[in-house]
Amino acid sequence: MKTLGIVARIGNFILSIVAGVLILSMSSYAAFSLWSNYITDHRAFGTGMLEFKPDGKDSLSFKELQAINPDCKAWITIDDTNIDYPVMQGEFDYEYLNKDAFGEYVLSGSIFMSTTNDEYFTDPYTLIYGHHMDNGAMFGDIDKFLVKSFFDSHKTGTLYLADESYELEVFASVSTDAYDPLFYSQASQHTRDLPALAGKMLDAAVCSENVDIAPDDRIIALSTCADAVTNGRYILLCKIKP
Repeated sequence: MKTLGIVARIGNFILSIVAGVLILSMSSYAAFSLWSNYITDHRAFGTGMLEFKPDGKDSLSFKELQAINPDCKAWITIDDTNIDYPVMQGEFDYEYLNKDAFGEYVLSGSIFMSTTNDEYFTDPYTLIYGHHMDNGAMFGDIDKFLVKSFFDSHKTGTLYLADESYELEVFASVSTDAYDPLFYSQASQHTRDLPALAGKMLDAAVCSENVDIAPDDRIIALSTCADAVTNGRYILLCKIKP
C-alpha cells in the first residue's frame, strides 16, 4: 500500500507538470496569435508606406518608392475610406496577393492591377484587386458602397501616377462572382464600345448614378472578395477624369 501511495503521488506530480506545460503552451500560442493578428491588421493599413504617398505634384517620395520597387505603378485613394495605397503590378497576376510594396511577405498583401493592363492606365478598362480585410483595411470598405446612403456620400477619389494625377468619379457598386465574364474574363474584349460596356455594368449594379461614358473615357474596377459568399466578389467602378 505504501508503494502504491508513492506511485500515485509520482503520477499526480507528472500529470501536474504535463498539465502545466499544456496550459503554458496554449497561453503562449494564444498570445502569439493575438500578436500576429495585430501585426497583420496594422500592416494592412499600409502605415509604413504613407510617407511615400504622392501629393498630386511632382512627388519625390512616390518616385523613391518606385525606385525601391519598380512594380509600384500608381497610388489610389478613395476619399473618406481606408482605400489609400500604392498599386502594384507584378510579372504575373496575384504575385502581390501576399506581398507588400517592399517585396516582403505579408498576409494582407497589396493592392495590385491585372498584368493584362497597361501600367500607365491608358486602357479603357483596368482591373485592380485587393483583399477584403475585416478591419476595413485594403479593399475592406468596398462592401460599404453597396449601401445607398454610403454610396451617395462617397463619390470621389484620386489616381496618382509618377508625373500626373487624375480625379476618380465613383459611379457604381456591384455584387457578383469571380466568374462573371462582364467584369473579368471578357471585359477587355468589349472595350471597343466602352459606353455599351458601361451600360451593361450599370444594369448589373447594386448602387449607381447616371454618368456619361464616352468612347475615349477610361474606367477602373476595384475588385475584392465577398467573404460571406463562395467565390463572391464586390466591385467598385470609377471613371478616370482629367
